[in-house]
Amino acid sequence: MSSSDEDRELLHNFERDLTFLSQNLVPLKPSGKKIEKLSYEGSESQHLADEHVERLAEALLKNDKFSGPLKLGKNGLSDFAILALSAVLKKPDFQNITKLSLENNTQLTCKTGEYIGQALIENCEHAVLKELKFDGIDLGCRGLVRIIDAANKTPSLKHLNVGVLTDSALALLAERLASNKYLTELKFSETQDHQQYWSEQSRQAFCDLLKNNTNLKKVKAKFQKCNWTDDGYTKQFVDEIEFYTDQKEKSNEKQEDFCERMRSCEQEHAFQ
Repeated sequence: MSSSDEDRELLHNFERDLTFLSQNLVPLKPSGKKIEKLSYEGSESQHLADEHVERLAEALLKNDKFSGPLKLGKNGLSDFAILALSAVLKKPDFQNITKLSLENNTQLTCKTGEYIGQALIENCEHAVLKELKFDGIDLGCRGLVRIIDAANKTPSLKHLNVGVLTDSALALLAERLASNKYLTELKFSETQDHQQYWSEQSRQAFCDLLKNNTNLKKVKAKFQKCNWTDDGYTKQFVDEIEFYTDQKEKSNEKQEDFCERMRSCEQEHAFQ
């Protein structure tokens, strides 16, 4: 399939899915097979606009049949599109989105973090969102705070990519995540702003977080290429992250094994 055919397919598939969703149905492929995820990743020549996402949100608000991942990466969306989408995350009776990817919509700002975060906070007891991705997006400190506060209150959210972090944002992440008991995977990348590269103080604060708090089993921190060295502070930071997350995972495995043995003993005792 040529790139132009793929581009046309994006909007064709979107309109096809929207027809089903707006009628409170699960979208179907021409073969009759159910569509289990809504995937609308854009390209340079073809992408969704804010009004497409607004129409999608309107359809999902009325739909209690479809539930699955939603991918909206690389579409050049603005905060207005995310504001419309956040209303879907507030639905108390039925949740449509299990995974949400907004990666590389670089026009998004702190407002996006505030909209998504607030929606999850208001509906944390009903949320089914397992994964949230902001790759390539700088949410700013205000947006980051809202997302972390939401993650701290949303039991379903296990995998989070908080996007691009400045030095102050990394320090803030280390501070706000201390009370989190739900996340198991976290990803983030270093800003291109050379005046806001991650400092030793912020890196140490994050390592202290992993040592003393959270249940994170996997953490990936991506440095700017100009800052990466195989024998410098960047490598040390990555090694410390791996050390503490490996410790946490091994501890969790031991706890799970212990619980399993206890359940097994209780079952054996019940049959005696």
